[in-house]
Amino acid sequence: MMVCIRKILDTICSTLYKYYMIKSMTAFARGGFQSHGQRYIIEIQSVNRKTLEMHFHMPREFLFAELHLKKVIARKVHRGQLTVRISRELTTGQHLPNLPSNDQLKHIVEYVSDVKASLNITEDMTLPLLFDLAARIGQSEVIEDEKRFLEEISEGCAACVDTLFEMKCREGEELKKDFLFHIQKLQAIVEEIAAEGGSAKDRFEKRLSERMKDFAPIENVEDDRLIREIAILGEKIDIAEEITRLRSHCGQFLELLEKDEERLGRTFEFLLQEMNREANTIASKSQELSISQKVVTIKSELDKLREQIQNVE
Repeated sequence: MMVCIRKILDTICSTLYKYYMIKSMTAFARGGFQSHGQRYIIEIQSVNRKTLEMHFHMPREFLFAELHLKKVIARKVHRGQLTVRISRELTTGQHLPNLPSNDQLKHIVEYVSDVKASLNITEDMTLPLLFDLAARIGQSEVIEDEKRFLEEISEGCAACVDTLFEMKCREGEELKKDFLFHIQKLQAIVEEIAAEGGSAKDRFEKRLSERMKDFAPIENVEDDRLIREIAILGEKIDIAEEITRLRSHCGQFLELLEKDEERLGRTFEFLLQEMNREANTIASKSQELSISQKVVTIKSELDKLREQIQNVE
């Protein structure tokens, strides 16, 4: 029965994955499971990280299940730093988990008293020392049926990961809206630069010709040579290729927003690097103040995108 439910949940999560596509690395989920009459709580918190890292905080007797739980989580989570906390849910009359019971403390006090008497030690035992001894002794419960417990904790962890996955997808949808806003703004600025860049070359050639009249007699310079020099300088300030590549990168970015791929974050990062390189080239080539100002706006938008990309799995 549990296997069938798990398959159904996996199918639902796969459908969600294809619908949302982009997933955020920032998410939180809480779940639980029942084992041998005891209720356990599972909490998973995910934050940004370039690779997949997992840190477990759970009772010592659960350590045998850690490697298996990592595999369960890695089926749906591929990037980010995950903190996994597993604890017992307290009921009336239960002592705090990971703390010794009164009976355990009494046994420690009796043992220490016997040792002091036999060794003729007069020092008093303080409360901090008592709890330190209890921690060093490391009392832990024994799990009678480890195989069954592993199945139960795995089911509970998988269900919690499904909840985490859904939150990552919802957050990813919000990221997608933000990406669309900034990319569309970038595209508009690129088109403005393209419109200005078309006549910028002509304006540059006109300014250059006018300035050359202020120097030595222009009639001593061959017309063909002058035209060639102006043409060469004109090519050096031509930003048509950079505009074309920026348009292409923006288009690729929009396509990625709709793709069903893993580790989209790294691909986005690479695209932003390329877009930043083209913007820098335009800034170095341009002789127009208005274009330089628009490049500053482009770099500002790229910085906003780069900051948000850090949240994409």
